[in-house]
Amino acid sequence: MTKGDKEQTGSTAAEKSAAPDARASLHGAVQMLLAVVVFLLFNILSCTNYMQRDFSGTRIFTLSPVTEQVLGSLPEETRIVVAFATDSPVRDQVWRLARTYADARPGIVRAEELDPLRHPDAARALARQFDHVFRGNAVLVIQGEHLQVVPESALEIRRDLPTGESEVIGFTGEEALTAAVLRVAEGKPRVVYLITGKGPWPTTIQGTGAEVLRSILPRTNAVLRELSLDDVEEGLPEDADAILIANPRYDFSGREIRLLRDFWEQRKGGITVLVNPDVPTPNLDAFLRFHGIRVDRRTPMRVETTPTGPRKVMEVPIRFLGGGALTDRFINTDARLPGTSGFLEVDTGDDLRSRGLRPFAVALSEGPYWAESRPHDPRPEFDPVEDVPGPLVMIAGVERSAIDDERLRLSAARMVVYANPHILDPHTLSQENVDFLLSALNWTMDRRDLIGIGPRQPVQYRLTLTEPQRRLIHYVALLLLPLAALITAWLVHMRRRA
Repeated sequence: MTKGDKEQTGSTAAEKSAAPDARASLHGAVQMLLAVVVFLLFNILSCTNYMQRDFSGTRIFTLSPVTEQVLGSLPEETRIVVAFATDSPVRDQVWRLARTYADARPGIVRAEELDPLRHPDAARALARQFDHVFRGNAVLVIQGEHLQVVPESALEIRRDLPTGESEVIGFTGEEALTAAVLRVAEGKPRVVYLITGKGPWPTTIQGTGAEVLRSILPRTNAVLRELSLDDVEEGLPEDADAILIANPRYDFSGREIRLLRDFWEQRKGGITVLVNPDVPTPNLDAFLRFHGIRVDRRTPMRVETTPTGPRKVMEVPIRFLGGGALTDRFINTDARLPGTSGFLEVDTGDDLRSRGLRPFAVALSEGPYWAESRPHDPRPEFDPVEDVPGPLVMIAGVERSAIDDERLRLSAARMVVYANPHILDPHTLSQENVDFLLSALNWTMDRRDLIGIGPRQPVQYRLTLTEPQRRLIHYVALLLLPLAALITAWLVHMRRRA
């Protein structure tokens, strides 16, 4: 073979080897381009179509069942306008909450942003339409021609500092926004009357249960007013939707019992009773017994062994029973009745059914509790003759309807009875007790969309660290973690070389 032939053969081989290399490079470039396109499309789609998941233990970043029920019952389009300046520290949080409301009811709830300083024309248009003056950051809830304004201060929980300033320690956006949506949808608030003149509500250093109730009722578009039956001649006020009898120390007269009976039977008003476990009220007890609920003032308790001897436990954990609109949403709720309680017995006789009454147990005591007839005994023991074994009925309800038909329950009269007056004491207040009491009041007023677990309040906690703890965190973050990553990378490298 001549030298020319060898050169021609070499060039042909080089061309043949170059062709696959070019094709491989082209394929690689196309794959890289497709990967970039897929990545861009994935990001574009994820910005417009996404799902949120809340993995927090208390699920504080998820809308509460009550909020979802309120949004689900909205009859027409509702606008949530976040009118915040862009430099507000809570603007982003409020905007995310408004978007969550819109996502929960697409097509009905619409979230909008508005900076009155940057968009003065839109702000002036809203101001003219609703005769509203922009005095600061606020959320505007609009339905038709109705407007509700939620100022920025209503969205925050603040704590006063020794310097005279205040700091934000919690965010109550969902609670305030749901209340505004409810107000704009319902209009006139419901009225709950607290019966006074029968002895004071239990008073603590932090205040009374009446003050707590007055502060939480606006969450459900309701207001609390006080009423002494001594001032009532013919009937309860026309605007009364429900009444609350709390911790009565003095009994009701025959005339007052007739007023209660007329309100419940004729006007089908709601009644909630927080029984005083220490003082008998014969007339009120007879009124409750007539409707199938008997009050027993023996004290539920259990005894636990401690190093210093036996200790009486009066706080009663309760278990809600299913099978009804009032209780189904509270199954497995960890609720407790603080302080001392009595207990209830529910009658389900034929006489009650013939009168259209349906009494039922709402919650039972849970655990080794019994009703003690001698609660002041320093070493009480269960006596099968004088005491009552658990589980005990701690909360009961009764419904009066001429026809036992779910479709006709709108005209039913409803009552809820607690064997405990301490559920709203400020020093023992719990979210579970607040939620259920509000649900009970709303159930007696036939507001089933407001029965359930209400909005949670995410609170900011400040963690105070000592100097050694700060140093430890500093060294871990700046030295140990990078060093661990470096060692791991070196081990992987050595393993691959081997």
